[in-house]
Amino acid sequence: MMLLTQSINDSLATVIGRQEVMRVECITCHRGQTEPRTLRGVLTQTAATKGAEAAVAKYRELRDQFYGRGRYDFGENALIETIQSLEKDKAETAALPPLLQRNLAFFPQSAITHVNWAVC
Repeated sequence: MMLLTQSINDSLATVIGRQEVMRVECITCHRGQTEPRTLRGVLTQTAATKGAEAAVAKYRELRDQFYGRGRYDFGENALIETIQSLEKDKAETAALPPLLQRNLAFFPQSAITHVNWAVC
């Protein structure tokens, strides 16, 4: 990965066509984690292997521990993307209502959450 990072930085200015470009660093992908996984990836795997309640508990744990620190995206669409992944993979559909409820708790005006709730 270090060689990949160096290669990107060595070629980025040429590819973009200007000299002043942002440098790629380990933090760009890892965001302080040993394994660079998205919130959706963590929650989808948790739901598939441990069930709906475990996925909701994992979300709460990660939000309590990392909210505002840039490791995970806790925005309005993070749980919606997780729900869409679970629906697509036909995995742990029992996780859908609790995840939607969690999203409504943080984003009560979220139109996409309300739409998903109506079809859930």
